[in-house]
Amino acid sequence: DVCEGANIGMVKIGRRSNVQAETPITLDAYAYDHTVPETRQYIETARVFVGTVHSLLNRPDLLRLKQFHTAIVDEASQLLEPHLVGILSEVGRFILIGDEKQLPAVITQAVERTRVVDQSLSDIGIRDLRTSLFERLLSACQTNQWSSAYGMLEAQARMHQQIQAFP
Repeated sequence: DVCEGANIGMVKIGRRSNVQAETPITLDAYAYDHTVPETRQYIETARVFVGTVHSLLNRPDLLRLKQFHTAIVDEASQLLEPHLVGILSEVGRFILIGDEKQLPAVITQAVERTRVVDQSLSDIGIRDLRTSLFERLLSACQTNQWSSAYGMLEAQARMHQQIQAFP
């Protein structure tokens, strides 16, 4: 349950069934086998919490017990404000990681119902409710030439080099 090699405490948030056997123990599994004071100490001393946005939002008790300084959200280009506001409003800073050219957020509303006509919302860049916070922040950074606020990965290690060379 602790990444001792890196000397950081890491807690996995989520259901036990969603976690592979070799990954750190989940908070729920730890709490099941320990007392309330032990679990509170475990939470207070852990430095890193890992989980999906959904699993963390389902743990509002954790957001009351632990003050988080930074949230790092991967695949942020697929998330809309309703998915993020409960977490980002509880942290001092956040880092959004994503690719606006890949999969967009899944929206079930018809396109005509997602258009924003309110001028005050349009003035701050909210013109379509299908656009992720990630996309809007990236666009604002590019428009205002805030190049220090965003960047692009220049190396990757997930694709075979011959396949990578093709595109």
